[in-house]
Amino acid sequence: MPRTSNPNRKFSGLHFDDPWKEFVSGHKKREEATKDGTKLFKEVYHYRDELFPVRSVPASRPGYVTHDQNFFRIVTKGAKTSELLTEYFAEEHSYRNDSISYSGAHDLAGFFAFVLHGLLVDGVSYAAIEWGEVKFDSKSFILPKSLSLVNPATVKIIDSSKVFAVQKFSWVARFLNNYFEYQDHEFQKDELIVFRHPTLYPRSPVSICIKYLVNLVEGISFSLLQGKANAEPTNHSLSVEIARHKHTNDFFRKESIARVKVKRLFKQPIGEEGVGITSYYDVLAYADYKKHLNLMRDYLIGVFDDQLLTQVQSKNEIKSPVKIEYGGFVSNTVIDQALKSYQEGNINVREFVEATKDDFNKKLF
Repeated sequence: MPRTSNPNRKFSGLHFDDPWKEFVSGHKKREEATKDGTKLFKEVYHYRDELFPVRSVPASRPGYVTHDQNFFRIVTKGAKTSELLTEYFAEEHSYRNDSISYSGAHDLAGFFAFVLHGLLVDGVSYAAIEWGEVKFDSKSFILPKSLSLVNPATVKIIDSSKVFAVQKFSWVARFLNNYFEYQDHEFQKDELIVFRHPTLYPRSPVSICIKYLVNLVEGISFSLLQGKANAEPTNHSLSVEIARHKHTNDFFRKESIARVKVKRLFKQPIGEEGVGITSYYDVLAYADYKKHLNLMRDYLIGVFDDQLLTQVQSKNEIKSPVKIEYGGFVSNTVIDQALKSYQEGNINVREFVEATKDDFNKKLF
């Protein structure tokens, strides 16, 4: 049976569009802003790619490397159980046909990147869990067979004794897209993982930055208007006349300042935006960026532990806690120490960057 086919699936179509609910919730506007290279594409897509980047690990043959995004291992008291669970959750390629499906992602790192995308856009991400029996030779476990991301605009948390959450599609979605087989769903507590932005929920970076979208294209928009003024000398409309007497650099500077504001909201580096910031502020922003990535990693791993791996422990009567570990990234303690050394004048910018460099192109465990 192919990895992604499951005739006994409880949940299907969880990700289907709902134009009405996405419009009302603001999801559509936020998501569209991330698809535009002049708006928030870089802040969302580049950032999520930095969460667990591709590793280049030396292979057994000299001069060769293997590429993966496997930063993880599952740990519990039993060594064999740890090994089997690590293989199931963390390995991208498996010899089994019933390996876990990560909602279109190739591996666990890709799944976390998709979840982070939701946190950046909506402040929340939901993943539905389908449990099933998985056999490892003579040993069987009850494990998630799939983790499927759910359209956040369609979910409502109930948290009652009978149902934890529901997904309901609007009649508008059913009317407009009759080629989909829409189904509403109910989720029990052990069937849905809820991720919330650890510092901004119920808001998100994208929702806060919506007010800057016009400013982010101010220079480009003015350039187009100047082009129109040059191409239409008889056009004396107010906007065109203003364009003939204004300087483009002023508008591009406003655009750059807006970009810096956006990047600071996303906790991202700002040194390449051309607004003349000091090297000290550049270093400070970079330190915030590195520390915020660690915050997001720790949060995602913590939710995975608390809402999924505790269920794995309970359903399989494993006596010791089941946890996920990851490595390869410089700690916040080291970042703070390097920042203090820079502030005291003991190291320069290049040395600060070197001191806070991640080290994941190696065997991590």
